[in-house]
Amino acid sequence: MKVTCLQENLARGLQIAGRAVSTRGSLPILGNVLLRTEGGRLKLTATNLEVGINCWVPAKVDDEGAITVPAKLFTDFVNSLPPGPTELSLNVRTKTVHLRRDPYEANFKGMDAEEFPIIPVAPEKPTTRVSKSTLRRMIGEVAFVATTDDSRPVLTGVLTTLEGDRITMAAADPYRLSVRNAKLIDKVEGKLEVIIPARSLQEVQRILDDSDDPVDIFVTPNGSQVIFHTPEVDLVSRVIEGQFPNYRQVIPQGKPATRLVAQREELLQATRLASLFARDSANMLRFQVNPADHPPLVISANAAEVGDQTAKVEATVEGQNTTIAFNSRFIYDALGSLTASEVALEDFRSYAQVELPLARGATTFVGPNGAGKTNLLEAIHLIARGDSPRARDDTEMVRWGATTARVRTEVDRAEDHRRIETLLFAPPEGERRRPRRYLLDGAAKRSEDAAGELVVVAFFPEDVELLGAAPSARRRFMDAMLGQIDRAHRREMRELQHVLEQRNALLRVAREELELPEAEMAFWDGELIRLSAAISLRRSRLATELSAPFVSATERFTGAEGLALAYAGQVEGATLDERASAYARVLREKRERERWQGTSLVGPQRDDLVVTSAGRMLPAFASRGEHRSAVLSLKIAEAAWLASRVGEQPVFLLDDVLSELDPARREALANAIPQDAQILLTAAIVTALPDVLRERAAVVPVRRGEVG
Repeated sequence: MKVTCLQENLARGLQIAGRAVSTRGSLPILGNVLLRTEGGRLKLTATNLEVGINCWVPAKVDDEGAITVPAKLFTDFVNSLPPGPTELSLNVRTKTVHLRRDPYEANFKGMDAEEFPIIPVAPEKPTTRVSKSTLRRMIGEVAFVATTDDSRPVLTGVLTTLEGDRITMAAADPYRLSVRNAKLIDKVEGKLEVIIPARSLQEVQRILDDSDDPVDIFVTPNGSQVIFHTPEVDLVSRVIEGQFPNYRQVIPQGKPATRLVAQREELLQATRLASLFARDSANMLRFQVNPADHPPLVISANAAEVGDQTAKVEATVEGQNTTIAFNSRFIYDALGSLTASEVALEDFRSYAQVELPLARGATTFVGPNGAGKTNLLEAIHLIARGDSPRARDDTEMVRWGATTARVRTEVDRAEDHRRIETLLFAPPEGERRRPRRYLLDGAAKRSEDAAGELVVVAFFPEDVELLGAAPSARRRFMDAMLGQIDRAHRREMRELQHVLEQRNALLRVAREELELPEAEMAFWDGELIRLSAAISLRRSRLATELSAPFVSATERFTGAEGLALAYAGQVEGATLDERASAYARVLREKRERERWQGTSLVGPQRDDLVVTSAGRMLPAFASRGEHRSAVLSLKIAEAAWLASRVGEQPVFLLDDVLSELDPARREALANAIPQDAQILLTAAIVTALPDVLRERAAVVPVRRGEVG
């Protein structure tokens, strides 16, 4: 075998096929990926015996052949290469694959292709076809309902019915049923019903784009497997045996007594507000519909000891008056929101390899100290914000003895699905350090390109000291918020760091040699002024926008009044030009002092976010409890600000912070988190959680290097 293909195409193919690589199989070859030349292309195949994936990569084929190679090592190496032509050649005698991408080369010991399980190939004539966009939407609207409880295997799948020119998907758990039907491109002779594992369909959803190109669907003659085929990818899934419940019996027949159509965002917002009062009543919301009223829909909730709330929603109603109650969580699931649906780790901290599906609601990772609970939250923090709340260097996050770590998160949103990956490197001593690599849907990207793809609010134990820490901690807090949604801010913060390094080097030379290279310094001064004006203006506006939700939160949690939040900067100004002029003036004033100290004394790296009460800095006089309440309020304000910017609730990461708070503040934090938000939290024991979280959270045990 001898083939040449582009690194970016090979990496993309390995990412797709790698979804089916076995991580826990007893057969070593299931941890390999099969490389085979076929039809003038390179075919990549992987399977875990539940799902199999074939992916074809464009290539120049000089010699035919086939071999299997270790999937993880091969994928990590290819992902780390620069884009461009990559050559693969097979030594049949030694079963070694030689990979060359100038100036890099590597040899991979393989296993015979004949030992690899046979993955069915789609026949020429499909059972039927459906558009990619239709199939993606159907899966997204149905598969999430399927249960994860293996005690009832048929309910872990989606009943898929092909009849005439219609496809119908249905999934259920003990509380919910979701049914979706759509038009097929090709009619089906007779009627076919298969139960496809929900996880398999979710893999199909991740592979497909949102175009109207067709997907071929094949059901094998014995009905034991189903194949989804595109020109580049085949996904083969087993079919679940058993009898799916007759869901049609629970669906009222004929014309509905009441039919209501409302805007998704308005309905979601009304549900969100009412759910705040529903926490003490099993999260039940009451929907009252009266076509004669305006607006005709009223959503309400009642808390006997707290109060009640109502929201009126514009809607189009057909039929009669009705009143019905729903669990708010089920409404959120149906309407859709931003969630991290899976996190996968390879050689990250204490984990050799983990693939962990995440619930849409709350998930609690429970285990003793040192078990690795925090590592899971740190991984998602790294993906979302581009940094670690604990590590100062990437090598700290790479598992001992490994040279590369990978973190991958699958992100589901109402309108699409994204895969975000970060690669970390810990080269052996003496070798050149390598920067992180970022991948978005398999394509190499810069760090700022991931801004806004996954938005989180992180609360780690060290955050309780945020307002009493050095100003740099509060600057990082602001920059992390802005960097999650603003690509320009991430980029300009990186540029500012470079400018300060260059400028400080010149100032140190001037201090020692008493001569400043004025022309070079003038260039870096100009860059410093430009970046400082942009960064400080964003931070100042952020502080202003945070002020109202912060004050509201402090009054709600502590009853304290008179607290204020402000940005303390070197300059002021409502526009970039005003701030640039002010920074230029301050630079002139501090030039001699900078030369004497050998460091930059001007710029947003000297600013702060301050909390005051009656003109006094809060940390100077507040008790420890008051200080923590203010930090708690700041975090809630952060969540509200992020939600207002992205239109969806952020994901909450709570790392054992509840143990740092007294019972009253624990309850306040738990009740302040919106019902439709995804929560990932850690705890040593489940009983340490407030009731409102313990009742809604899925519990995942964590042991050293193992999850679940």
